[in-house]
Parts: sequence; structure tokens; C-alpha cells
Amino acid sequence: MRAAGMRNATVVAVAVGLWLVAFTQPALGDLRFENEFTYTVDADNSSLTVDIDMHLVNTTPNSVEGGVVTQTFFTGFELFVPLDATEFDVSGGGGSLEYTREPSEDDGFDLVTVELGRRLFFREAMDVQVNWRINGDEPRSDSQFRVNPAYFAVPVFGFGTPRHVDVHLVVPLGYELTFEGDVLTTSATESGQLTYSALDIEDPDEFFAWVSGVDNSKLSTERVVVEEVEIVVRSWPGDDFWTSEVIAAAQSGLPVLLDLIGLEYAQTAPLVVTESAEVTASGYGGWYIKDRNLVEIGEYVDADLVLHELSHIWLNQDLFDRRWIIEGLAEIFAAESAVVAGLAEEAEVRQGVFPSSHPEIPSLNEWDYVTVESFDSIDDLFDYEQAGYSLSEWVLQQVVDEIGFESMRDVVYAASNNEIAYRGEPEPEPESRATAAWYHFLDLLQEVGGSEDADELFFDHVTEFEYEERDAARRLYEEVRASTNGWELPLLIREPMSRWQFEDATRWLGQVGPIVEARDEVESDLLELGLELRPKMEDLFELATGSFDEVVVFGAELAEATDQVLEAKGLVDADRSLFEEVGLIGSEIEAELDDAVRALDSEDFDAAEAEAAEVVAIADAAETQGLIRMGALLAVLALFGLGGWLLVRRRRLKRAGLVDK
Repeated sequence: MRAAGMRNATVVAVAVGLWLVAFTQPALGDLRFENEFTYTVDADNSSLTVDIDMHLVNTTPNSVEGGVVTQTFFTGFELFVPLDATEFDVSGGGGSLEYTREPSEDDGFDLVTVELGRRLFFREAMDVQVNWRINGDEPRSDSQFRVNPAYFAVPVFGFGTPRHVDVHLVVPLGYELTFEGDVLTTSATESGQLTYSALDIEDPDEFFAWVSGVDNSKLSTERVVVEEVEIVVRSWPGDDFWTSEVIAAAQSGLPVLLDLIGLEYAQTAPLVVTESAEVTASGYGGWYIKDRNLVEIGEYVDADLVLHELSHIWLNQDLFDRRWIIEGLAEIFAAESAVVAGLAEEAEVRQGVFPSSHPEIPSLNEWDYVTVESFDSIDDLFDYEQAGYSLSEWVLQQVVDEIGFESMRDVVYAASNNEIAYRGEPEPEPESRATAAWYHFLDLLQEVGGSEDADELFFDHVTEFEYEERDAARRLYEEVRASTNGWELPLLIREPMSRWQFEDATRWLGQVGPIVEARDEVESDLLELGLELRPKMEDLFELATGSFDEVVVFGAELAEATDQVLEAKGLVDADRSLFEEVGLIGSEIEAELDDAVRALDSEDFDAAEAEAAEVVAIADAAETQGLIRMGALLAVLALFGLGGWLLVRRRRLKRAGLVDK
């Protein structure tokens, strides 16, 4: 939706002046007007006829004072008629009546003075007929009065004596009617026309109704295809300017807009762009109706407005929950598209200076959807809306000046795909909200768009949120993220950050340090074993939900197993004594260590610890085993030595003849 270049609503009021003439001296009298007004809409000929049947009665009695009889009579009356009334005629008493018509101090009306051509005395009556025609004003003219085959908007009023005024409105059949102001009721249907009436009006001076009718079947239609988007352009008959402006904006600007926003056109039905007075009467330049894939734009049209409304195909309430975000994005994307496409000068569309404010918009989050009925006048509505649109555009223009349209497109893409702002790998998780909240938009601007100034702009112009708490949480978040050396922070942390639950996020962030320290220590230990840290610990960390218990337990188990294998390796690699070397002869201590390392690498901690324990057991028993083996060896050697001595001794004795052969 876009605010229109609105004009003051034409309030039609009618005043009746009386000429009072007395024979002797003026006296206050009364001329009763029994009037019947008939307004007839001739849509095919784009005009409105107004017929007034007046029955004038002098109700001022003669007065007697001091023997003098005073008679009051009337010779004419005054009325106001619209400036654009043509074929004006006044008749009565069997012929035309003289009148003068001259400008009045009331904008939009002439003052007509009618001569009755006679003196109308007490209880005398006279019938007068007043008629005029108004040709439907051209589109974009100052008057809001319109009549054409597809649309009419006419004022209905009456003047005269209370409870003696009737008003009738005759309209063609087939129009969808809208009534504003005083009530008119259906009274008759005849010859293809429908009559609405108000009878015996209590206060004619205050009576006013505004009636509009729409028959879209009589709109002129043209079709164009732009970037495979079929567009049906429907305008009031004869309003070629409006049609050409819409088509030119679509053909030149829509390709640029599609590229800037970066989202696909998902609609299957043709896009319909219709000229509509309803949006103008409601105080806007146009709006987009998503369910009908329909853009309605008022008669005041330009390329920037057309592109603004086309942008709402993507930038609407399905995307963000705050009006200012939707309208501000539409303003900046439309303005940039119009400039890039050569449809407008940059100065014509840029909000270069800080805009004026409105007392009912203390911050952008307070800017809400409104209706004309919410304000005392259409001017008040315009001021309210203009302040909201201007400030929304200004704030987002500051952001896009900082980060560029390409980054803003990334932000819009992330929002449209419902992506979390604090992102993980490989793909950002979806948000649980169907529509992005304003604070999610801020997070996206900073985390996805890279803005450093958005938070201050939001604090100054959007809402006074808990800036210090958020700022502290974000600083801690960045510090912890940098400390993980490539590990992505889990959703356990990123989700409360995204929901602005900073106390929870801070609590979880405080638990990351010990986990990272444990990881770094065990990673260093694994390198001594020729191993690298496997992905499981990282996966458990990055996928943590509810708590960090799993990664903490796994890290502790990995550290314990690594320590044991390292201890085993230390025993295998250590310098050994002679007895230990002897004790290890024939053992499979190195094979057992290899098995322990392989088990650790496959994260089979029980097997790794068992193999490491076997290595330790073998190493611990090596010296004892060596002593045993050395003792046995010495005993064997001793036996061999004794046997040799006995054999030598025997031989010596034999030679001496001391023993038998």
C-alpha cells in the first residue's frame, strides 16, 4: 500500500439566502422550501444531472403594531451550485426565471441569485424548477467528482425546510455501489435504473451522502508480458495516460525490480493492475491484494508508485509482521528500480533529509494500518501516513546506503525462506515463526546483511528495546564463536539469540569455553599418537539440543582413553633396562599399542583402554619377567659349567689311573 498525493475531500454544502421585503419596515419572516432533489447518473455519457423541484410558501404572517399593518414578501432567493455545473436553468410560473451567477467565497461553488418575477406574500406559494448538468471531471482534475462508464463518484445533498426535503439518486443497474455519509434507502427499480432516496430529511443543512459505483466489466483492457509475467492492465475508458504509465513502468522497471528483490514470481494467474478510485478515497495511492493477485492504483499514477505496488507481490504481511518494514522496503526497492530503469531521476524518489514526524507515531513500531474514519479529516490521515512512509523509507535507506542492495536482497531472501539469523552449517535452520518479527529483521540486517549501524537506527526510530542486554550478548556470542576455531555454535545457543532470550543464550555461551579447552587438549594429545580429532565431537557440539551433556561426556571419554593410550605409548617408547629388554623378548607390546591406537582412532574407547591396559600390564611385568628369564639362564649356564668340570676331572683322574676305564 502506498499513500496517495492526497487532496482535500470536497465537502458539498448548500446555503440558502432570503430576500425579505416589507411594505413599511423589514421584519423577520420565513419562506418555506419544500424541495425534491433528483440526481441522475448517466454513466454512458459521463455526466450527472441534478433536478430540483421547489415548492415555495411564504409562511410569514402579517403583523399589526400601532395600527400599522406590516406585510413581508419575498422576491427571490440564493443558492450555491458547483463551479462545473453546465446547462443551468431556472424556471417557474410558466416560464424562465432571471438569475445571476457569480463566484462565491466558498471554494468550488458559484452563488446564484434567482428572481421570482413577482412578490410572494403570506400564504402564497410558487413552484420553481432548477436544473443543471455536470460532466464527469477528467482523471487527475482537482475535483473528486467523477463519472465514466466504469466508475462514478457523486455527492448527494439537499437544502430546504426541515422535514420538507426529499433526495433521490438514480443510478444504472450493474454497478457495485459504496455509500458514505447519510443513509439512502432503495425505493424503486425501473427501466434499468435503481433509485435510492432519503425522505422528509430532519436536518437538510447537515445532510450529505457520497455515492460511488464500480463496473469493472466496462474498464478498458490491455495485456503485456514482462519477464514471463502476464500483466492485465485495466483502466477507465479514455484514460490512455494511466494505461501508458502503468505499462511503461512494468516493461522497464519490473525486470530491474525482480533482480533487486531476488525472489521468484510464484503466482500462476495473471497479475491484474486496475485503475481504482477506492484507493484514493481511502487516502492511498494504491494497494496489492495478494489473494486475488490484484494491484489497484488510483488515478494519480507514476512509475515509482506502480513499482511500489508491484513490489508488494513479495514484500507483504506474509514476509514481515510490521507495516513499516514492508512499506519501507517497498519504497527503497521501487525508488531504486525507477532510477535504474530510467523512469525517474534520483532526486525525485530519494528521501534525502530526515523526514518530519507525527505525534501519533512516536516510533515506527507504533505506525499501524488506519482508515479515514480514524481521523477528523483526510488531511490528518495524509499527515499521519506521510510521516510513517517517509520515516520508514529514510531508516531503510540509511541501512541500504551502508550495506548495498545486494546484501539487502540477501536479507529479504533469508526472511522469505524463514531462515534463522544466527546461522549454522551447512544450511541455516528455519525459524518457527511464519512471519518474521521486527527484531528478526534487525538480526538479519546484522548477521546476514553485515550492517553495523542498524541497531542504533532501530533504537532511535523503531522501538527502545533492551539495547545493552542485546549488545552484551552479541559481543559474547562473537567472542565465543571466534574461540571455537571453526566449530559452528549450536542451535542450543543460536535459537535463544534469535528469540532475544539473552539470559538463556548467555548461560549456554558460558559453557562453551571448557568444551573448547578440552577439545584443544585432547586434539594435541591425539597428534602425539599420529591421530586427528574425528568429527564426532564437533558434530555432538554443533547439534547439541537441550544441553551440552553429550559432547561433555564424549569429550571426557575421549580424553580418558587418549590419556591411557598415551601412557601406554610412553611405556613402549621409554628407555629400558637389560632385565626389561629380556622380559619383553617375545611379547607383542608394540602390536598391542597399535591395536590401542586403532581402537582410539575408531572411537572404540573400551577397546582402546583394554589394549592400553594390556600394554601397561606387559610393560609393568617386563622387569620381573626379565629377572626370571635371566635367573633361569644363569642356572642353565651353571649346570652346563658343573657338568664340564666333572668331565674334565674324570679325564684327569683316568689318566692318573685312579679310575677304571
